[in-house]
Amino acid sequence: MQNLRTLLAPSLLLAALLPGQRAATASTDLPDGAPAAMSKIDIEGLRTHAFRFASDEFGGRYTGTAGQVMAAEYVASRLEELGFEPLGDRLAEDGRSYFQSYPVRKTYLDETKTGLRIGGEEHANGFGVLASRAGDGEIDVEGKIVYLGYGARTELPEQLGEGEIPLVLLRTRSRAAMKTEAQFMMGLGAFGKARQIASRLVQAGAPCVLFGVLHDDSGIGEMLNYAGLLPGKPLLQFGGDSGMAGMVAQMRVDVPMVFLSRARTVAALAAAGQAVGDDGEVVAIEGASEADAAARVRVAVATDPDAKALNVCAVLRGSDEELRNEAVVFSAHMDHMGTRVDGDVFNGADDNASGSAAFLEVAEAFAAGERPRRSVIFLSVSGEELRGEPDLGRRLPGREREHRHDRPRRRAVRRERDLDHAELPSPEVLVDRPRSSSARGALRHGPDERGPVLRAERPLQLRGARSARGVLLRRRARGLPPGLGHR
Repeated sequence: MQNLRTLLAPSLLLAALLPGQRAATASTDLPDGAPAAMSKIDIEGLRTHAFRFASDEFGGRYTGTAGQVMAAEYVASRLEELGFEPLGDRLAEDGRSYFQSYPVRKTYLDETKTGLRIGGEEHANGFGVLASRAGDGEIDVEGKIVYLGYGARTELPEQLGEGEIPLVLLRTRSRAAMKTEAQFMMGLGAFGKARQIASRLVQAGAPCVLFGVLHDDSGIGEMLNYAGLLPGKPLLQFGGDSGMAGMVAQMRVDVPMVFLSRARTVAALAAAGQAVGDDGEVVAIEGASEADAAARVRVAVATDPDAKALNVCAVLRGSDEELRNEAVVFSAHMDHMGTRVDGDVFNGADDNASGSAAFLEVAEAFAAGERPRRSVIFLSVSGEELRGEPDLGRRLPGREREHRHDRPRRRAVRRERDLDHAELPSPEVLVDRPRSSSARGALRHGPDERGPVLRAERPLQLRGARSARGVLLRRRARGLPPGLGHR
C-alpha cells in the first residue's frame, strides 16, 4: 500500500484552497456573497472522507466487489444522515432505495474450485488467470512442475510428459520509473509473448501453462488488473463493449494461462529445483528432490450474465413548486482498481477518493443551507473503468433515436421518458463522447413542448438509464468547485 498521507496531501490541499472552502480552522472568511453553508466544506471533512475511501479496508473499491459495496454504503449512509431523499431503485413494498443497480455481465473465478498447490502448500490467491479460448469451464491438473526457462524455442519440448505442468518465466521489470505508455506497451508485449509460448506448449500437450513474474508492479501486472481474472476480482462488461478485456481475449489459447505473483513464482521455481539469485538470475538448486515439484492447478471460470453493480442516487427537493422539477446533478465516481495480483491494494487516493470526499462535503453544504429553488441530485457512481455507453440508446426502454456522428465514439441519444422512470418529466438526453464519471460542472434544463429538457455531454445516470457511468458535468454552474471529481 502506498503512503496515504503522501498521496492525499496534494488533493486535500487543493480542496482546502478552492474558492469558498475553509481550512481546518474557522478563521478564514467566506467570499463576499457566498452562502453561509459553504463553511461546511472544510479540510477535516475532506480528509476524513478521503482517508476512508482510500483505506485498505475498502480493498481498492473495484466495481462489484465487497469493497466497492462498502464504499456505496458509506455514501448512502452519509446522504441519509444529511436528509437526502433516496432516488435509486424502487423497493418492492414502496418508496425507493439509495442504491441504484445496473446490469453487468460478470466473468469470475469460482473460488471453491480454483487454487494452487505448490510443493505441498495450498494457495488461494497470488495469481491471475487468462481464461482459455472457450471462456467458461474448469480444469483440475495434478502433476509436477517442469521449469522451461524463458520459453525460448530451444527450451520448449516437442512433447510434454504425462502430468507435467510447464513453468515459464516472463522477462519483466519494475514500472516505477516508466511512463504510462511504456507500461502499457510492455504489458501488451508480455501478453503477446506469453500467448506465443502457450500456443507451442498446447501443441506439446500442456493442460495449462504457468507464467512466473518476478516484478509484481510490472506492465504485465497492470494488464492483469484490466484483463485478467483474479480471485475475488472479476471482469465486468457493460453493454456490448468489453473494453481492454475484449482486446486481450484475442490472445487466449486453448488452455488457461496462470500468471504468478513474485511470491508464487519463487515458490514454483523452488518446487522445480530452481532459485532466484541476488542478481535476479535463476540458478539450479543442488540436491533438489523431484518430489518437491508436485503441484496441483485448479481453475474454474464462470459467468453471470445477470449480475448487478451499484451506484448511489439521492435528491434534495427544490423549494420552488415550479422549478423543483428541474435538477442540478453533482456526480463523482467512487470505484477504483481493486487489488494487484500480489494482494497490494490500489487505494485510489486521487482516483477518486479525493473527488468522492469533495462530493460528500458539497452535499453537506447543500443540506445545511437554504433549500435551493431547483432540486439537487447527488449521484455517486461505480463502473468508471467499464465501457458500453455506445449501447445506451439501444438498451433503454421508451421512444429513442440514436444519431451517430462522424467523429469516433461520439453518440447523441434522444429519448423521452416520464417522471416515474427518469425522475425528470420527459427529459431529452444528449450523450457525447463517454468518459469517466467525475463531476465537472452542472446540467442545464429548460422547458420545451414536451416538458423540461435535460441537456448534457455525458450519459445521465438515473434509475433505468442503464449506464455504468454517471454524468460528466459541465463547469457552467456557478459555485461548483472546479476540483470536484479531481483525479
